[in-house]
Amino acid sequence: MTWVLPGVGLLAPTDGHAGAASLVLDDGGDVLLVDAGLAPAQRRKLSPHVDVCLLTHCHVAHAHGARDFREVWAPREEARALLGADDYLSTYGVARRDRDLVASGIRKAYYEPSPVHKQFRPGSILQLGKHEWHIVAAPGHSPGMVALLDPERHILFAADLDGDGPPWYGLPTSDPSELERTATMLSEIPIAIYISSHGPPRKRGIKPMLRGMAEAVRERDRTLLQKLDVPHTLDELADQGAFLGRSVDPLRRYHERIMVEKHLARLLEKDFATARQDGRFQRVA
Repeated sequence: MTWVLPGVGLLAPTDGHAGAASLVLDDGGDVLLVDAGLAPAQRRKLSPHVDVCLLTHCHVAHAHGARDFREVWAPREEARALLGADDYLSTYGVARRDRDLVASGIRKAYYEPSPVHKQFRPGSILQLGKHEWHIVAAPGHSPGMVALLDPERHILFAADLDGDGPPWYGLPTSDPSELERTATMLSEIPIAIYISSHGPPRKRGIKPMLRGMAEAVRERDRTLLQKLDVPHTLDELADQGAFLGRSVDPLRRYHERIMVEKHLARLLEKDFATARQDGRFQRVA
């Protein structure tokens, strides 16, 4: 556990466990665990002491351990993903042809169904001891993702918007345009401590990091557009691995294809590229 401030802790998964760090809020009242990507032994130790497990979003790395806690809250737009594997795939828009592949991936990432005791929308306020935490809409990485903001102490927990690598939006219901807007919006909030799921808390460079996240989305448009000087099909572009790197891993290539498809849609919408009758895409001169 890394204690950021008294009553505000960041708990990382034990070494070797594929998950995500959780925020722990313990201010003398109810104990709130934000996200549930911890290892089983960690969850067993925590569960008697946690009053509510609140999920910022329901991607498997953040939600697979939710079932171990007695009360689970999830964003209304994604709560269905916790009912079962088929519901997970439907919630995130996975096409029928890709379902076996993605289902295998979430099983390897420890997906387990969980009850949801409360569904919430952004805009709610949590009163925890002496401090308020505002639930802020942060879509893009996933459709219903939220961040938690303490506006008095200027603390933000932003889950997978970690800034330690290029932004990820590799499922059909992810949206790079929404993520670009989210990163820009968050950059305008006064933040003294920035906490995320896959890196240490930040106290410096927060605004440039968030603006850089939005710029990374735009830079991918430019990268893809440059490749379209020569006409390519979607699969040919995905094979090049411009966003996630070339890989023989079918699941990684699937996420690459989804992200390329998202940027092709952005370029087509802005008339920077066009779709040809032979199934290839090319840059508009």
